[in-house]
Amino acid sequence: MQIPFAIGDTFEREFDLSQRVYDGFIDLFNDRNPLHTDRAFAAAFGFDNVVAHGNILNGFLSYLIGEAIPTKDVIIHSQTINYKQPAYIGDRVSIKAVVSEIYESVGAVVLNLKFMRQSRPERERERETGSDAAAPNGKPEIIASGKIQIGILGAK
Repeated sequence: MQIPFAIGDTFEREFDLSQRVYDGFIDLFNDRNPLHTDRAFAAAFGFDNVVAHGNILNGFLSYLIGEAIPTKDVIIHSQTINYKQPAYIGDRVSIKAVVSEIYESVGAVVLNLKFMRQSRPERERERETGSDAAAPNGKPEIIASGKIQIGILGAK
């Protein structure tokens, strides 16, 4: 099997970090850290609201790799995500994955990742901008970045 990727190939998807996603994460994993569940606690540390669990972004990434790339014959070898800004319930988040390295001898592909906030919850947008602009200053903002290495099953 050949590796069905080329350097520079780009894959993108958008996700809603909805109340349902947030509640489902807490129900499944029981992570009730007050930063994620107590608005007053989060505010005491300078956050606008409770901060969504960073691993919700991992779930979105799992979908991107498992469902949105040109082959299902993949396995994740490793991944790194560096969180730069908090994500909040109501955010519209996009993930952009760009193929940066291909190792045909071992059937591996590395993709660089960017997680972008496309829009913010209505309450915070209005407070920051005085309007309902898509995101602060009307521009998407990076909330995380990283890399993921996947293996192409059967490739070598």
